[in-house]
Amino acid sequence: MDFSECVDVSRSTFAIFMEHFDKYCNVRYLTLDNMLPDLSTCIEELGLAFSSNKKCEVLSMRNNKIKSGPYGAFWLSMCGNHYLKKINVSKTDINDKVLASLLEFLQEETTAVTELDISKNQITDVGLKTFALGLANNEILSKLNMEGNHVRSEGCRFLADFLCSNTALKWLSLGSNKINNEGIMLFTYFLE
Repeated sequence: MDFSECVDVSRSTFAIFMEHFDKYCNVRYLTLDNMLPDLSTCIEELGLAFSSNKKCEVLSMRNNKIKSGPYGAFWLSMCGNHYLKKINVSKTDINDKVLASLLEFLQEETTAVTELDISKNQITDVGLKTFALGLANNEILSKLNMEGNHVRSEGCRFLADFLCSNTALKWLSLGSNKINNEGIMLFTYFLE
Protein backbone atom coordinates (compact mmCIF):
# COMPACT_ATOMS: atom_id res chain seq x y z
CA MET A 1 0.00 0.00 0.00
CA ASP A 2 1.54 3.28 -1.08
CA PHE A 3 0.38 6.72 0.08
CA SER A 4 3.50 8.60 -1.01
CA GLU A 5 3.14 12.30 -1.73
CA CYS A 6 -0.37 12.56 -0.32
CA VAL A 7 -1.21 16.09 0.77
CA ASP A 8 -3.16 17.61 3.63
CA VAL A 9 -3.76 14.46 5.66
CA SER A 10 -5.40 15.43 8.95
CA ARG A 11 -4.52 13.84 12.25
CA SER A 12 -8.07 12.50 12.73
CA THR A 13 -8.19 10.94 9.25
CA PHE A 14 -4.81 9.34 9.76
CA ALA A 15 -5.85 8.02 13.19
CA ILE A 16 -8.98 6.39 11.73
CA PHE A 17 -6.96 4.90 8.86
CA MET A 18 -4.34 3.48 11.22
CA GLU A 19 -7.00 2.00 13.52
CA HIS A 20 -8.49 0.13 10.55
CA PHE A 21 -5.05 -0.71 9.18
CA ASP A 22 -4.16 -2.36 12.46
CA LYS A 23 -7.39 -4.34 12.84
CA TYR A 24 -8.48 -5.34 9.37
CA CYS A 25 -5.62 -5.08 6.94
CA ASN A 26 -3.34 -7.79 5.55
CA VAL A 27 -0.96 -5.26 4.00
CA ARG A 28 2.66 -6.40 4.08
CA TYR A 29 4.20 -3.14 2.78
CA LEU A 30 3.30 0.40 3.83
CA THR A 31 4.91 3.34 2.05
CA LEU A 32 4.47 6.88 3.34
CA ASP A 33 7.23 8.67 1.41
CA ASN A 34 7.23 12.43 0.76
CA MET A 35 4.06 13.08 2.74
CA LEU A 36 2.70 16.61 3.00
CA PRO A 37 2.36 18.29 5.38
CA ASP A 38 4.66 17.47 8.27
CA LEU A 39 4.07 13.93 9.61
CA SER A 40 4.74 15.10 13.19
CA THR A 41 1.06 15.63 13.90
CA CYS A 42 0.09 12.01 13.23
CA ILE A 43 3.28 9.99 13.70
CA GLU A 44 2.33 8.77 17.18
CA GLU A 45 -0.87 7.18 15.82
CA LEU A 46 1.26 5.30 13.33
CA GLY A 47 3.52 4.02 16.10
CA LEU A 48 0.60 2.89 18.24
CA ALA A 49 -0.98 1.05 15.30
CA PHE A 50 2.31 -0.69 14.55
CA SER A 51 2.89 -1.71 18.16
CA SER A 52 0.28 -4.45 17.83
CA ASN A 53 0.24 -4.98 14.06
CA LYS A 54 0.97 -8.57 13.05
CA LYS A 55 0.92 -8.25 9.26
CA CYS A 56 3.10 -5.44 7.92
CA GLU A 57 6.73 -6.40 7.29
CA VAL A 58 8.05 -3.34 5.42
CA LEU A 59 7.69 0.32 6.40
CA SER A 60 9.05 3.15 4.27
CA MET A 61 8.74 6.78 5.38
CA ARG A 62 11.52 8.34 3.28
CA ASN A 63 11.89 12.08 2.84
CA ASN A 64 9.48 13.31 5.49
CA LYS A 65 9.72 16.20 7.92
CA ILE A 66 9.18 14.90 11.45
CA LYS A 67 9.88 16.89 14.60
CA SER A 68 12.23 15.34 17.12
CA GLY A 69 9.79 14.98 20.06
CA PRO A 70 6.98 13.19 18.20
CA TYR A 71 9.53 11.15 16.24
CA GLY A 72 11.14 9.85 19.43
CA ALA A 73 7.70 9.02 20.83
CA PHE A 74 6.91 7.16 17.61
CA TRP A 75 9.82 4.75 18.07
CA LEU A 76 9.00 4.19 21.72
CA SER A 77 5.36 3.45 20.88
CA MET A 78 6.54 0.94 18.25
CA CYS A 79 7.93 -1.27 21.01
CA GLY A 80 5.86 -4.41 20.94
CA ASN A 81 6.01 -4.84 17.17
CA HIS A 82 7.69 -8.12 16.32
CA TYR A 83 6.86 -8.33 12.60
CA LEU A 84 8.54 -5.41 10.82
CA LYS A 85 11.58 -6.68 8.95
CA LYS A 86 12.59 -3.72 6.79
CA ILE A 87 12.47 -0.06 7.75
CA ASN A 88 13.48 2.86 5.52
CA VAL A 89 13.51 6.22 7.26
CA SER A 90 16.05 7.92 5.02
CA LYS A 91 15.97 11.74 5.10
CA THR A 92 13.50 12.07 7.97
CA ASP A 93 15.44 14.33 10.34
CA ILE A 94 16.69 11.58 12.66
CA ASN A 95 19.11 13.18 15.10
CA ASP A 96 21.07 11.56 17.92
CA LYS A 97 18.16 11.85 20.36
CA VAL A 98 15.68 10.23 17.97
CA LEU A 99 18.27 7.54 17.19
CA ALA A 100 18.36 6.66 20.91
CA SER A 101 14.59 6.06 20.82
CA LEU A 102 14.93 3.97 17.65
CA LEU A 103 17.61 1.97 19.42
CA GLU A 104 15.21 1.14 22.27
CA PHE A 105 12.85 -0.35 19.68
CA LEU A 106 15.68 -2.33 18.06
CA GLN A 107 16.94 -3.61 21.41
CA GLU A 108 13.75 -5.50 22.14
CA GLU A 109 14.41 -9.22 22.43
CA THR A 110 11.84 -10.13 19.83
CA THR A 111 12.60 -7.47 17.22
CA ALA A 112 12.49 -8.81 13.67
CA VAL A 113 14.21 -5.89 11.88
CA THR A 114 16.85 -7.22 9.48
CA GLU A 115 17.25 -4.15 7.23
CA LEU A 116 17.46 -0.54 8.38
CA ASP A 117 18.02 2.54 6.22
CA ILE A 118 18.79 5.64 8.31
CA SER A 119 20.72 7.45 5.58
CA LYS A 120 20.69 11.20 4.91
CA ASN A 121 19.82 12.20 8.46
CA GLN A 122 21.50 14.22 11.22
CA ILE A 123 23.34 11.40 13.03
CA THR A 124 26.72 12.34 14.54
CA ASP A 125 29.52 10.44 16.29
CA VAL A 126 27.61 10.73 19.58
CA GLY A 127 24.57 8.99 18.13
CA LEU A 128 26.66 6.37 16.37
CA LYS A 129 28.48 5.55 19.62
CA THR A 130 25.18 5.01 21.45
CA PHE A 131 23.80 3.04 18.52
CA ALA A 132 26.84 0.75 18.19
CA LEU A 133 27.02 0.06 21.93
CA GLY A 134 23.28 -0.56 22.10
CA LEU A 135 23.34 -3.06 19.25
CA ALA A 136 26.16 -5.12 20.73
CA ASN A 137 23.85 -8.08 21.37
CA ASN A 138 21.69 -7.72 18.25
CA GLU A 139 21.85 -10.92 16.21
CA ILE A 140 19.25 -10.03 13.59
CA LEU A 141 20.16 -6.76 11.84
CA SER A 142 21.96 -7.79 8.65
CA LYS A 143 21.78 -4.63 6.50
CA LEU A 144 22.46 -1.08 7.71
CA ASN A 145 22.58 2.03 5.53
CA MET A 146 24.04 5.10 7.27
CA GLU A 147 25.10 7.05 4.18
CA GLY A 148 25.04 10.84 4.19
CA ASN A 149 25.03 11.52 7.93
CA HIS A 150 27.53 13.52 10.00
CA VAL A 151 29.69 10.62 11.17
CA ARG A 152 33.41 11.26 11.59
CA SER A 153 36.30 9.00 12.44
CA GLU A 154 35.59 9.07 16.19
CA GLY A 155 32.22 7.41 15.63
CA CYS A 156 33.89 4.80 13.45
CA ARG A 157 35.92 3.62 16.45
CA PHE A 158 32.76 2.42 18.21
CA LEU A 159 31.25 1.01 15.06
CA ALA A 160 34.43 -0.95 14.26
CA ASP A 161 34.44 -2.36 17.82
CA PHE A 162 30.80 -3.38 17.40
CA LEU A 163 31.55 -5.07 14.08
CA CYS A 164 34.39 -7.11 15.60
CA SER A 165 31.92 -8.91 17.86
CA ASN A 166 28.86 -8.90 15.59
CA THR A 167 28.30 -11.75 13.14
CA ALA A 168 24.83 -10.80 11.87
CA LEU A 169 25.60 -7.59 9.95
CA LYS A 170 26.44 -8.51 6.34
CA TRP A 171 25.96 -5.16 4.54
CA LEU A 172 27.00 -1.71 5.78
CA SER A 173 27.16 1.58 3.93
CA LEU A 174 28.86 4.67 5.38
CA GLY A 175 29.33 6.61 2.14
CA SER A 176 29.10 10.42 2.08
CA ASN A 177 30.01 10.82 5.76
CA LYS A 178 32.99 12.78 7.06
CA ILE A 179 35.28 9.79 7.55
CA ASN A 180 39.01 10.36 7.00
CA ASN A 181 42.00 8.00 6.70
CA GLU A 182 42.06 7.39 10.46
CA GLY A 183 38.43 6.26 10.37
CA ILE A 184 39.01 3.95 7.44
CA MET A 185 42.03 2.41 9.19
CA LEU A 186 39.86 1.54 12.19
CA PHE A 187 37.96 -0.90 10.00
CA THR A 188 41.09 -2.86 9.15
CA TYR A 189 40.82 -4.55 12.59
CA PHE A 190 37.27 -5.54 11.77
CA LEU A 191 38.35 -7.01 8.43
CA GLU A 192 40.83 -9.29 10.17
